[in-house]
Amino acid sequence: MCKIFHKPIDDPFFQRITTAQWMFYSQMIAEDEIQEMERNRDYIEYLARFIDNESVERIQRARESKIAADDEAFNKLLEQKFGKGLGSRPHGGQ
Repeated sequence: MCKIFHKPIDDPFFQRITTAQWMFYSQMIAEDEIQEMERNRDYIEYLARFIDNESVERIQRARESKIAADDEAFNKLLEQKFGKGLGSRPHGGQ
């Protein structure tokens, strides 16, 4: 936050920020970071098209065709792959 507001860490400004404001600021910062990542990814894909257009198209199709799974199916997949699901202990553990 100091970097964003250009203020030192002990500035009284930070003492006056409410919890709702902290949450709002952190949400906006997270969204900005996501937008920046997507913009960088799009630029890299644009440049990569000059080298291998077909691969870029395959990557984009794979990203667009995400498969959604409910929590139970996801947990089963984790148990099959890693021997434990979310919030559970490994087999044989106590």
